Amino acid sequence: MRFEDAEASFVANMAKQGIPVILVLTKAGDKIQAEKLLNNIWSRSAVSFVNSVILLAENYVGAEAYGIDQLIEKTYQIVPKKMQESLVNAQKASLKLKRKKATQKITLFVATTFEEGFIPVPMSDSAMMIPTQLEMLKEIADVYGVEIEKHTLESIVPALLGVFGAFSGGKALASYLRAIPGLSIATGVISGGVGSVITTALGATYIQLMELILAGKINLEDTTSQELKDILIKLLKSYLSNKMPGLS
Repeated sequence: MRFEDAEASFVANMAKQGIPVILVLTKAGDKIQAEKLLNNIWSRSAVSFVNSVILLAENYVGAEAYGIDQLIEKTYQIVPKKMQESLVNAQKASLKLKRKKATQKITLFVATTFEEGFIPVPMSDSAMMIPTQLEMLKEIADVYGVEIEKHTLESIVPALLGVFGAFSGGKALASYLRAIPGLSIATGVISGGVGSVITTALGATYIQLMELILAGKINLEDTTSQELKDILIKLLKSYLSNKMPGLS
């Protein structure tokens, strides 16, 4: 195997047009030999590659598949920004890339609920944040390529919000939330800080659900809305226990 002159000419022509090129060696069952070939191409070629990847798309003669996730991640770095989200949503090889994009979504929605949280709401009612949180969960699901019915989410989110009040009888959680600037437990007004805590927890919990689904540990076709709700509540309680020691 070698890098042919015709291939070098083709790549050089694209480079002249400003098209970034990633050098990809496929069917690399022998990774050591593939790395030697890769280094040889880099050292002898006049072509400027923006990056390189060695990969084996499928298991072959005792060698496990590898490298596709790296190809996706390196491709993400060079595609136009307006295409990055579509690439993340469509690909299934890089969980890392999906998690990064989903976390970015959470950050954006946290800013929104932070602002919403400073609007006085009697009885600590966080219902005004639910539409924002529903949209966040929908966009996270889009990133992972998972479809969950809207009416299912509409029934799940209020149940998840209830966890915050019921967790440890509400006492330890209330103590934790009092430490957040802007919260008024006595008057029952939701602060931006509390809205941010709730939205972050819901988003992080939903990411966990998405990854369990992609890993095949949860089959949506065999899971009822109530079962899905129970799974999310369990994940949320676990998240709160880890982030807020002493609440469980």
